[in-house]
Order: sequence, then structure tokens, then C-alpha cells
Amino acid sequence: MSEFFDRLSEALTSTGKNVGDKAKAKSDEVKLLYKVGTEKKALEMIYTEIGKAYYEAYKDEPVEEVAALVSEATIKAAEIAAIEDQIRTIKGVYVCPNCGADIPLEYDFCGKCGTKAERPEPAPVAEAEAEVKEDTVDIKVEVDPDEPSTNN
Repeated sequence: MSEFFDRLSEALTSTGKNVGDKAKAKSDEVKLLYKVGTEKKALEMIYTEIGKAYYEAYKDEPVEEVAALVSEATIKAAEIAAIEDQIRTIKGVYVCPNCGADIPLEYDFCGKCGTKAERPEPAPVAEAEAEVKEDTVDIKVEVDPDEPSTNN
């Protein structure tokens, strides 16, 4: 009977060691995969900064290989600026020419840097509202009064 327990003990010890080794290997793998992911994100950020630097330096005369992308970026930047202007109109603010902070229309000086700023000409409210409404979607829901409600 003692021989049985000795073999059982060896089998359990061996199995436990194998499980421990596999768990450590898996843990090491997960740590390395995390590190690879972190390094890939860092590399993507570097690529983004290179792209931004290239765009700013050569947007007026890009090399042929990236001319289409530069053009797309310029169009997107203009679209974003137009949308941000609409947001500022809705909020009733304008941009400080010195630091870029939002300044309420009733103020002449920037609350962040103190720069005296020229107020822009007020945009007609109806025009701003029409621009916002262009991109909205009207949703109509018809409810059958004879149908039982699914709300509890």
C-alpha cells in the first residue's frame, strides 16, 4: 500500500510542477503580449506625430505618394473647423487669437491669457440653426392605441 501512495505522491508532485510551469509560461506570455500592445500603441503615436509634422511642413507641396491623403486631411480639417465654429456660435463664444481659449461674446478680454480680442461679427441665428438642422434626422413613431404597451 505504501508503494501506491509513493507513486500517487510522485504523480501529484509531477502534475503540480507541470501545472505550475504552464501557468508561469502563460503568465510570461500574457505579460509579453501586453508589452507588445503597449509598444505598438507608442509606435502608432510616433507615426501620428511624424504624419502631423510632415503634413504641417509639406501640405502645400506634398510628394505624389501622399498627395491624396494630404488633400483629404486638409478637407477634413476644414470640415472640423466649420463644425467647431457652429458649436461656438451655439455656445455664444469666440476663439482667443493668442491662446485658443473660448471667450464669451460679451467679453472683450480672454479670461485665460488676458489678451484683448476682437469680437467676430455675429452670425445670423436663423442661418446657424439652419446649418445645424441640415444634419438632424426627424424620427416619427406611430403608436397603435389598441396594442398593449410593452413598458412595465
